[in-house]
Amino acid sequence: MPFPRGDDLVWDFKPGPARSAVSSSSTSACAMTDFLLDDVFEITAVDPDGKKFDRVSRIQAKSDNYDMSLLLDVNVELYALQKAQKFTLVLTKSIALDASVGADAAWRSDAGPTLADKYEYVMYGRVFKFEDISTARIWGVMSNGSDVVVLLPHLKALAGNGKSRGPTKGKTGYTFDERMLYHRDPEDDHPEQPARIEGILQLFQELGLLERCIHIAAGKLPTEALQAVHSQELLTFIDQLPVEVVKEMDSVYLCPESEIAAKAAVTCTTKIARDIAMGKIGNGFALAMGFCIFNNVAVAAKELQRLGLARKIIILDWDIHYGNGTQKIFASDPDVLFISIHRYDDGKFYPSDVEGSPTYVGEASALGSSVNIGWNGPGVTDADYAAAFSRIVMPIAAEFRPDFVFVSAGFDAAQDDPIGECLVTPNGFAQMTHQLMSLAAGKVLLVLEGGYNVPVISNCAVSCLKTLLGDPIPYVNTQSKATVPSEQASKAISATIKAQSAYWKSLYPKHHQLRDDFGGITTLQRMSVNRVFTFGTVYNSASESNIANLQNSMLHQPFQGYIKEALRDNWAVIDLHYPAKEWTLKQTQTGSPKDLTLLNELMLYIWDHFLVLSESPDIFFVSSGLPSYAVCHLLDQRAVQHRVKGVVVISPTLYLPVASSDRSEWYGSNSLVIVPTKRPEGTPIATNPSFGRCVSAGSEDPAEIATIVAQSQNRVFSFIEERTRGAC
Repeated sequence: MPFPRGDDLVWDFKPGPARSAVSSSSTSACAMTDFLLDDVFEITAVDPDGKKFDRVSRIQAKSDNYDMSLLLDVNVELYALQKAQKFTLVLTKSIALDASVGADAAWRSDAGPTLADKYEYVMYGRVFKFEDISTARIWGVMSNGSDVVVLLPHLKALAGNGKSRGPTKGKTGYTFDERMLYHRDPEDDHPEQPARIEGILQLFQELGLLERCIHIAAGKLPTEALQAVHSQELLTFIDQLPVEVVKEMDSVYLCPESEIAAKAAVTCTTKIARDIAMGKIGNGFALAMGFCIFNNVAVAAKELQRLGLARKIIILDWDIHYGNGTQKIFASDPDVLFISIHRYDDGKFYPSDVEGSPTYVGEASALGSSVNIGWNGPGVTDADYAAAFSRIVMPIAAEFRPDFVFVSAGFDAAQDDPIGECLVTPNGFAQMTHQLMSLAAGKVLLVLEGGYNVPVISNCAVSCLKTLLGDPIPYVNTQSKATVPSEQASKAISATIKAQSAYWKSLYPKHHQLRDDFGGITTLQRMSVNRVFTFGTVYNSASESNIANLQNSMLHQPFQGYIKEALRDNWAVIDLHYPAKEWTLKQTQTGSPKDLTLLNELMLYIWDHFLVLSESPDIFFVSSGLPSYAVCHLLDQRAVQHRVKGVVVISPTLYLPVASSDRSEWYGSNSLVIVPTKRPEGTPIATNPSFGRCVSAGSEDPAEIATIVAQSQNRVFSFIEERTRGAC
């Protein structure tokens, strides 16, 4: 029994921030030793009330992983500690590596290796008093020759409840109750069937995952927990269900046993959430079918708030359907951040609620607390969800600093789901789970919701549970084209950022800041690319245009005439510049020098965050010198052909950028490459299509590149005009 009064306890210390109490060479010892507490503390003060003793100092520290404070008397002559230092503290009933060896025997000099060999400071003492200070907090006072006082929030059961195992950090729990299987359509023609849970459980069992988890039983749920979320009218209706199956409730059916099943589901969800919040387990998975009867996640979240176990809560709903019920419940609560990633289809996808739009940000008292990322079509991929996480979910989640994270874990966005029609893989769900575990000291609970292909949702659930257990997640090659979000997804993400950026410091670009007085044109003002890049000019004819703020830019002089003509013809312009530098160009297989990493990344960024979001059907690239290589890199990395009408390269050398083999034919037909030769200006030069459609500049002197750029202006705009008329 953890922390029993009068039991012997051993405190072991080593410098932090190592998370494991035993070094990597002793993993077997870790398996045999039952740590009652294993945590990292940061020292906030040393002798806060003044120095009392010569050799002993009282340190005040705060846990990295729990809402826990520590007061500890330490002999600083033996073990010096300073403010802001981190250290690992382990509390155990014995320092023996073999749990069968008694605590006293382990202290003998002939006892062999012990935990004491692996730590720098060891203290031996007894728990002699617990003192309640609130309904959720207690003081535990332990003697080791001096007083040690530990604040243990939300762990009141440790004071004398023999069933509690205390904070088992790193342990994963799961909850399931057979009564949930009672909810069944006797005709078996509804996608919500017990086979969903049964299939997941069977695969968990076959893979040996359940034996690695702690099963959390349902427990009891007070009536007020349901009343905090649902109306009395609904509760009365569920309590008085008719004996026949009811199917006249939108997408929901009810059977006589639905009440029992629904209450089992919500009770299980709330119980495992409490256990995670109290530190009894680290994270969990609730196999609690929602049935759209009670909102399991909302009830559990409200209950954590009521009990004081969590104040700031994130609810991430990755079910393919907009979480309208949950959002409405918390739309006015600034302490609950609700994020829904769903198919919206311009308001046509079920439940067809306009508040699922990216423009809805919550009610007046909680603006920014409702975040909708709405896909406008099927076929959404891992890359699309990864982009939503990297650009929206994780930045604002980290800024919000939650105490607890719920996931409405519907798997109907998975590949081969008959309703969601999307392409997310089990690895994609594992990646999202892994990122969420970095929040709230790992207090994450996944609650099963949608998903109607049993083998598919079973595999997805396995990937998520393995991730919660700490198994390595599959490797993702971030350089692969498969990790690039689609144009449709980029627009959806941008729409959410546009709506939310005023409420979150971590979201960029700040759309409310992207205007100045330069002709009423949207600018890249305040963006990191401003005033620092010497880059070729990028043209597009979007109605909502982009142009670098000319008064703040180091304008590449030869292109001034190009920009003026483009603006006069009502084109939008992005003019990016890179600082002057001596570059050594070498022809490579891809045509891109190794030095181009930053320029390549910039070009991809401009495409992904600006050009792809434009409604323009006519996009042109005009570049001179080194940036031309980055343009060809973009052609290789993104499917730009349906949007880009032409590419212009004005080269100071014969080292030309090269299009990849699968882009060479398109590049040869849709480019104008002006190269330095003595042949008469405009003379065609026969080359491989991968080098583009080349013509002579009329000069081979690289020093005259500025003159060549200026002289080529009419030729370049004639090329652009032909392309926009559809001429080849």
